[in-house]
Amino acid sequence: TQIKRAVKIPVLRKDFIIDPIQVYETRAIGADAILLIVRVLGGRLPEFIALAKALDLSPLVEVHTQGELDAALAAGADMIGINNRNLDTFVTDINASSELKKNIPADKTVVAESAIKNRDDIEYLLKAGINAFLIGEGLVTAPDIGKKMRTFLGEIQS
Repeated sequence: TQIKRAVKIPVLRKDFIIDPIQVYETRAIGADAILLIVRVLGGRLPEFIALAKALDLSPLVEVHTQGELDAALAAGADMIGINNRNLDTFVTDINASSELKKNIPADKTVVAESAIKNRDDIEYLLKAGINAFLIGEGLVTAPDIGKKMRTFLGEIQS
């Protein structure tokens, strides 16, 4: 709630959501969006998407495989997050986003997640049609987070 009051941008709850009560909590803390992971929710995904939308939350539905993408689209996801990290091996491959994007309807918002290390990665993903980026490790491991953010935004060279 303090974060929501401190910023003017949308706030995403990025967590392992497994229980509907967490969706209600997300609304109560003032978040705008919630991460729903297909691999975690399985067949319960449609229920969680519907609940999030009913509470005026934007569900970011995370996928890593074509099967997960198919499930997300069938469940009514409008915003698809493509995790470039394989959760079995923790190996990252930025090409996961560009490949899966080819199978996502143009009216969906697509977010690349993980493995984004520099502005070149962002440029590559923009050319692939990715709309937005979820960057964690690439920022928090930087010695100067502000400078790294400006690099991601293309304001300065790395």
